[in-house]
Amino acid sequence: MKKAIQFITLAIAGVVFLASCGKKSSSVESITGINPTHGPGDTTVIISGSAFGNVAANASVYFNGHIATIVSISDSKIAAKVPKLAGTGVVTVSINNNPLPGPVFIYDTTYTVSTFASGLLSPYGIAVDNSTGNLFVAAYGDNSVQKVTSDGVVSHFASGFALPGGIAIDNSRNLYVTNYGNNSIAKITQAGVVSTYKDSISHPAGIFIDAAGNMYVTNFGDTAISIISGGGTIRTINTGIIYTTGITMDANGNVYLTNPAGNSVSKITLNGDVSTFATGLHTPSDITCDNMGNLYVTDPNNNTVTKIKQTGAIKIIAEGLDEPNAIAIDPSGNLFVGCSGTNTISKVSPQ
Repeated sequence: MKKAIQFITLAIAGVVFLASCGKKSSSVESITGINPTHGPGDTTVIISGSAFGNVAANASVYFNGHIATIVSISDSKIAAKVPKLAGTGVVTVSINNNPLPGPVFIYDTTYTVSTFASGLLSPYGIAVDNSTGNLFVAAYGDNSVQKVTSDGVVSHFASGFALPGGIAIDNSRNLYVTNYGNNSIAKITQAGVVSTYKDSISHPAGIFIDAAGNMYVTNFGDTAISIISGGGTIRTINTGIIYTTGITMDANGNVYLTNPAGNSVSKITLNGDVSTFATGLHTPSDITCDNMGNLYVTDPNNNTVTKIKQTGAIKIIAEGLDEPNAIAIDPSGNLFVGCSGTNTISKVSPQ
């Protein structure tokens, strides 16, 4: 009888043990907070929680999906450095491949400014060739287009223009240049062959080409912008704004125009509604857009580059430039700014 009782006791203990193996321990991994909640790249963030362990090799930390460097770890705290260009997003801690999503960290982008190229005469337009990283610059001062390699080497590419202002590149890598001086748009092949693409365009200034090959051209001194289809058909939209220069488009097809006389940026929706999108600028000249819908505007009278979020909030991100006019952006978010006061191209890089 005694042996039977011992057997039953052992059996019950075994069942309890097996049941406990199927449950997590009372100490469960969790994130309770982060400090600070915002900052630039390389900021050290303290992640508070429980059951992190103390072995860094068993843990990983991600900011908006970008892996971070762990500085230190204990059971209740992890110190990690925010990766550069991580962007705003959720902080995730993974312990032994068990991901634990936490709060959102707000990434504060900072920018560095450097001289990228020099020897350009009044650079009024810039286009980026995303396939090579080369820039093509409309040099208003000597009626030419210059090529700037990805390492900043400048060479002559084409000439024979009449006060070239805007420049854009299509999917076939053909360049299009607005000739303010003779009311036309020129086309340049990658071999450097120049021809007239369209004439009788009233004082063309800024130019943008969308993914479908449609061309948008601002008409400085005219309230209309010209839209030229890939097949060459021209139509116009009356903006009600006399002096427009730069033009760009976001991923949703909204068009944005700089209005130097009104110190503002205007927006045109897909159905043609025109409204003021942002104010408080200083004779804005050119404009470009990143893949998040943020706008970047040159303010030559203020010697700055201004960032405009989709909320309409504006922030100066580069100062001390000398008459910045042209602007373009590459796939990595680097901005290239034509400064006519110094005949240079400045590079404004996010950090």
